[in-house]
Amino acid sequence: MSQIRTNLISNTVGQIVVTLCNLAFIPIYINNLGSSGYAFYGLYVVFLSWLILLDGGLTPTIVRELGKYSNIKKIPINVRNIFKSIELIFILVVVIIISSFYIWGDLIAETWLNVGKDYKDSAPFILLLVAILACIGLFESLYRGALLGLQNHLQLNIIISIGAILKSVGSVIVITTLDYGLMHFLLWHISISFLYVLIMKLVIYKKFVFSDGSARFSYYSLKSISSFAGSMFIILLLGTVLTQADKIILGKMLSLSDLGYYLFAYSCAGIILKLASPVSSSFYPKFCELYNQNKTEELIEGMHDSTQLIFLITIGLSSVLMLSSYSLILVWSGSSELASSVSLILSILTIGTFINVMAWIPYYIQLSYGITDIAVRSNIIAILVMVPLLIILSDKYGAIGAALSWPITNLI
Repeated sequence: MSQIRTNLISNTVGQIVVTLCNLAFIPIYINNLGSSGYAFYGLYVVFLSWLILLDGGLTPTIVRELGKYSNIKKIPINVRNIFKSIELIFILVVVIIISSFYIWGDLIAETWLNVGKDYKDSAPFILLLVAILACIGLFESLYRGALLGLQNHLQLNIIISIGAILKSVGSVIVITTLDYGLMHFLLWHISISFLYVLIMKLVIYKKFVFSDGSARFSYYSLKSISSFAGSMFIILLLGTVLTQADKIILGKMLSLSDLGYYLFAYSCAGIILKLASPVSSSFYPKFCELYNQNKTEELIEGMHDSTQLIFLITIGLSSVLMLSSYSLILVWSGSSELASSVSLILSILTIGTFINVMAWIPYYIQLSYGITDIAVRSNIIAILVMVPLLIILSDKYGAIGAALSWPITNLI
């Protein structure tokens, strides 16, 4: 388990750096861009969630496939063909997405968002920049998954940590010292994201150098993973509906300013996910390796250790966010308006998020065994409960109602 310990430490440090960079400067973003401007950046998370859905479950599949062979120097050609094929598919998806936003940006902005006068003319181009940033994030997800599967966690976290620091510090300089606006803010993020995604790709292909033969697009290699990838697509589709339906519905029901406050609360509650993520990222590739080697006892031991670890890591901060969200945001941001606008929403979302992360490890154990039907059935039931509940509560109570649907659904 020494490798898991190393991976866990590097993942935890990397996640802390990324989380601090993402959250520490949010008050500066909101103060300089306004809540409406920040709402556009918040939509990046929504776009990326839907783009990751479009990968059809291929990224989780590559984590599992590379995880099986992470303890050997030469990666089999069929696994490298799978990775190359997925990469080429992503390129096609990105071209289609960016072209769509370039052609129909006006229609998308008018139909989806309640845009105020400040961004009425520039909204289509800003949405295009957000879409480009999300497309880069799609490749980041793929390369991150590959490096996790290969258990090159230390290199991965060095890259993403430096990238996060450059993005955040540079963004603050762009919108404060240089006094530029939202467009330059997004352009800076696009530039840095592209750079460190390119570095991640080079690290992966350096690992492949030790293997025989050149990887290429292979229909038959993709077909060999079609069953698992197809099931993962269904799980991701259902999961995306569960986690993103509130943003889609509220995008038309709330003003852009109120939507910005909701997305801020959602980002803060997401800290719980980020705390738990290093544990699941460290253990899942190892689960796949142990399953491939038929080491059931070690796998069960890892399941218990990782579940307890997630509980210990998340319970403290979850309690603070649930009980003292107003004071925490007030001290952090110095804005009583921001604290009063998001504190109750944050407390409610935190409850649901904590319940959700406690189910992660059993889910990853199922995936390591190739079992996907339990997650599919659970998510279908959750959607049948959450979507009607979300519509009813959002219509009556607005953003607070939307937040209430999250813990209720996770409890069920």
